[in-house]
Amino acid sequence: MERELLLLVAWERLTPTEAAAAVGIPPGTARSRLHRARARLREALAPTGADTLNRTGDLA
Repeated sequence: MERELLLLVAWERLTPTEAAAAVGIPPGTARSRLHRARARLREALAPTGADTLNRTGDLA
């Protein structure tokens, strides 16, 4: 469900309220699921290990 909401908002450019209606859940539920989905996506895409950049943009 989180993936579907994320795609509807990011790809189809629906508002969270419109996405909620599309999948049949309350708008508040959609907003909280979107928040969790975005946090997980940010974490998954975050650089880790020796390949991370420091604040100056140089490899650490």
